[in-house]
Amino acid sequence: MEVLVNEKLGFLTASGGGSGTVNGFFAMAGCESPNDVADPRCGRKRTYYHVHLEGWTEGYLSTWKQIQDDYPDTAPQIVGSMGYGGNSGQYISHEVIETAYAQEGLTLILYRSHNASWTNPSRYFDNISAFNTENIKLCNETRLMNSKAMEQYARVTGDWDGIDNSSGTVVGKCVQGHYWFAPVCRANPMTCYPFITAGPGYAYEHYMQKGKGSTCQW
Repeated sequence: MEVLVNEKLGFLTASGGGSGTVNGFFAMAGCESPNDVADPRCGRKRTYYHVHLEGWTEGYLSTWKQIQDDYPDTAPQIVGSMGYGGNSGQYISHEVIETAYAQEGLTLILYRSHNASWTNPSRYFDNISAFNTENIKLCNETRLMNSKAMEQYARVTGDWDGIDNSSGTVVGKCVQGHYWFAPVCRANPMTCYPFITAGPGYAYEHYMQKGKGSTCQW
């Protein structure tokens, strides 16, 4: 797109503004630090970002509405579809799926099979000790620091134990500097399996809700 805008339309262009959908929202709204999940520093009346491609607005409706309400002068607007739809979900390797089914008829392609009250899918995955934390973002770099998202998670699920407001600001409860544990993981974390998402926490609060009754941890 940058090449097309440069060479076909004749505009000088620069790309940036963030690594994900929400970062792009804040960049277009004129926020000075769109990548800062705790405080993107919004409020100025001028924006230097004018186009955001492939914005997954339906996944962040509350954030989108917040920006529209708080910064009407610079809030981004949806101007149409890019011409294709998209789906998102979790990926489990074919080998893991087939092994679980062959050994005990466990169908890991179905979300109900991840309910720790009935099954133990964690035996087919590594636990957090297998990961090098140098390659995992710190909690304060992720959407765990987004107060509105964490408050919404707690209200929807009733899991206030997964929230920390000791500093006076509501954030997700961080464990070992990198992780958030789902309720069933907190008593014995090593029996859980990790769920990894991209960037500053793509759809983080959604996956937190999905992991509330499973063996997942982030």
